[in-house]
Amino acid sequence: MPLADALSLVGLLAVADLDLVAWRTAFTATSTWLDALVLCPGLHRQHEAQHLAHGEFPACAAMTTGFVFRVENPATVAYLQKISRTGHLTDLTVCDLRNASEAFQAATGITDGIVSIAAASTIAAISILIYLADTWALAYVATLILIRLLNTAIIRRQVDIDWHGASEPGVKGDLFILLSYDRWVRIKGDVDDLKAITSGRWLREATPLEEAVLGATTLLAWGAPILAAAASQTGQLTIMGVLLGNAKLLGWANVRTDVLRMKGKMLRIVGQRKYERRRVLAEELIEESGRDDWAVAMALMPPKSGASQYAGGAVISVQVDEPTAVSNMSVDLRSSFLRGTAAATLDLPVPVPRLDFRMSVTLNPKISLGPGPFGQRNWISFSGGQWQATWGSGIVVPGGQDSQLVHPETLHTWLETNYLLQTSDEPPAFIAVQTSGWRTGPREVLEKLFDPVLADGVAPDEYQMRLNVKLETGDERYAQIVNGGMWIGSGARRGAEGE
Repeated sequence: MPLADALSLVGLLAVADLDLVAWRTAFTATSTWLDALVLCPGLHRQHEAQHLAHGEFPACAAMTTGFVFRVENPATVAYLQKISRTGHLTDLTVCDLRNASEAFQAATGITDGIVSIAAASTIAAISILIYLADTWALAYVATLILIRLLNTAIIRRQVDIDWHGASEPGVKGDLFILLSYDRWVRIKGDVDDLKAITSGRWLREATPLEEAVLGATTLLAWGAPILAAAASQTGQLTIMGVLLGNAKLLGWANVRTDVLRMKGKMLRIVGQRKYERRRVLAEELIEESGRDDWAVAMALMPPKSGASQYAGGAVISVQVDEPTAVSNMSVDLRSSFLRGTAAATLDLPVPVPRLDFRMSVTLNPKISLGPGPFGQRNWISFSGGQWQATWGSGIVVPGGQDSQLVHPETLHTWLETNYLLQTSDEPPAFIAVQTSGWRTGPREVLEKLFDPVLADGVAPDEYQMRLNVKLETGDERYAQIVNGGMWIGSGARRGAEGE
């Protein structure tokens, strides 16, 4: 291809599928008017800043209170994804920008300076084009600046600086955040500052007019290369130089960025520590925080098993969690969908469990129905039990039943149960329970569970007993709580089968 033909395509550099501008916008949680002079590939993708986290909403625990929630701010999540490392705990601190002027200047001076150099290079390029009297090249650059001005104006209009929560002045917080790929983050600071960077959104939804303007800027970005194609070769080389040079500068600034500016707060790295195992990290933080409820709720540690009150009979202990929309802890599943579709762009909350109730059930001797076409079937009735929830307590009514289907080769067992809970109220309420799920694990471990002598020696974490739990009642005291809820549970078997 002749050089002239190749240079005629230089205008397409601006619409390259890069997120350099988007990352800069996310790190600063705004856009300045100076940004309009930073011309580089992907400049029309500035609003992708709110999608850089790829839909992840990581689980977050307040180690001082035990409360588990999710980090909702996508810019904060994207920043945490960038600075964290697999197998490492990244320590950060958050503070008000008004109280961190010296630290802020030290942390952001270099990156802001690099961006200023990029803006200056654009001004220099414009000066060259004016000297060359290259009208077409000047028209192309002016179009790119117009695109950046419009995008900057909309970003500045959309920035949501409020975190919409009750103020807790003077209260200190300590957050542990679990990201995908075993990346761990700890943030310390005032609770109000922590709320500001983790809760809510940083950009409000675009209005129909703003959506129309954004669409127009995208069309301008794709139409502008026509102007560059008509420019002189020197003008085209100047355009290529400023676009590629600014891409290098902005990429360098983004790589060097270790500070997030968000809603008047500053989040910066203090240090990183490597851990060979997640459990070691959890134990260290539990000892430091003086509580383990947050670690159990995030499945970092198994719950402490308590002794059963029942003598005789087999005992099944079930710990049930209520899913709440807190975290993603997920990988990017949206990249394979068509850009712009709901599946590729819509942010959805991802459920993560929190402890809701615990139950212990005693069983009567197993009745074997023998091998059927799908495996060994067993029938076991309930002789009693007790339960304790965050919303009530009581006993398990005798007469419930457990239907088991055991795979003959793997010994994996499909479980289906139906029984009643009785509350401790007067008069009591009755709650119908249906569960279904699997008990799986290594065959040698599952064999022990079927042996009355060896079953007690099997630890709950040596196999998996996972259940889907449905509750239903007609009692108005509990109907609102249980009839619309969803629960998942983990279980364990204890004790010999009674005679």
